[in-house]
Parts: sequence; structure tokens; C-alpha cells
Amino acid sequence: MSHDLHCYDYVNQPYEIVRRAVVADPQALFGLATTAGVHSRLHVRLGAVDVAAKIEIEIVAVEEKREALERPATVISIQWQSRRRSSLFPTMTGTFMLYPLSPTETQVELSGRYETPLGALGDAIDAVALHGFAQESVGAFVREVATHLRRTLSVEQASA
Repeated sequence: MSHDLHCYDYVNQPYEIVRRAVVADPQALFGLATTAGVHSRLHVRLGAVDVAAKIEIEIVAVEEKREALERPATVISIQWQSRRRSSLFPTMTGTFMLYPLSPTETQVELSGRYETPLGALGDAIDAVALHGFAQESVGAFVREVATHLRRTLSVEQASA
């Protein structure tokens, strides 16, 4: 069974500055947000326990949208899955998108769909715990990307 996820955050920099930083090397940026590069760990804190899964992020496509009467947007299609025993863990496909909210603020968001493994058993596990873990993990990923962009772009702007 598949389930939708949607998380977003903001970067207090103009869209063009954020866009350039993201498209320069999205794989490296996503690697920084998940700790260790393309073979990374996605993590979430559940109470007193830090739960982590080693994941592999694949960038499928990067697309610039600049249509008349529409705000510009950058859409990065991604897929991720567990590095180990991938048949036991959900896989996710989605889009990481950024677009201007104002002249000085950019929204970053991830919309995706994950597939639960193990048939009815996987659906039962998802209903009890997995969906919350998936939502929190994706939220943490988006927050870490946005935090990294805010920090590095603020430093670059201050030194310019």
C-alpha cells in the first residue's frame, strides 16, 4: 500500500540564490542533510530513542519551471530506499521543490509517496508506527536541508 507525505520549511534568502545553491550539487546537499553522502542515514528521534536507517538517495531529474504568469520553481525528482534488506523497508519516490514565497524568502518542500513492504503485515506495521516514523523522517530531512542552506547562504552573504 502507498502513503503520501508532505513536509516543508523556509529559507530566508531570495529564490535565485537558493536555487543556485541547490542545483549546483543536489546530491551533496542531500547527503549533508542525511549525514554521510549518497549512502546516508535518515534519522528521527522517537521519545528517548534515535531511530536511523541507512538509505540511498537517487536524483532522477532536475527541472526548472518558468512559465508565464506562474512563479518560477525548481523540481528535483528523487527516490530513496534502504541500503540493506530493501525488501523489508519502505521505498519512497517524490519531488523536492523550491519556489519563491516573497522577494526574500524561499520555500523548500518534499512531497512523496512511500510503499510499504510485506503486504498486509507491512500495512499493519505502518498503521501502528511506520507512518509516524516516515513523516518525522521526511520532516527532519527537509528541516536539515533548509537549516544547512540558511547557515551557508547567510555566511556567504555576510562575507560578500
